[in-house]
Amino acid sequence: MCTVFKAAVTAVLVVDHFHLLQLANAVIDEVRCRLTAQIRGGRGRSGDGNGTGGAGSGPSSAPGGGRPA
Repeated sequence: MCTVFKAAVTAVLVVDHFHLLQLANAVIDEVRCRLTAQIRGGRGRSGDGNGTGGAGSGPSSAPGGGRPA
């Protein structure tokens, strides 16, 4: 048998708690974002509540930058 294989057979499994929690938090964050999008009916970026925001949808996209004349 190969020396590396012999060492691998007797190896001890070690759990890295930092990366385990990092992975768990990433999964929870993904689910949270998906549920928020479902509840709000979109991406949830706009302040008008319909979730259709994005570039060019706010008052600053109006002529004059959304400032009163």
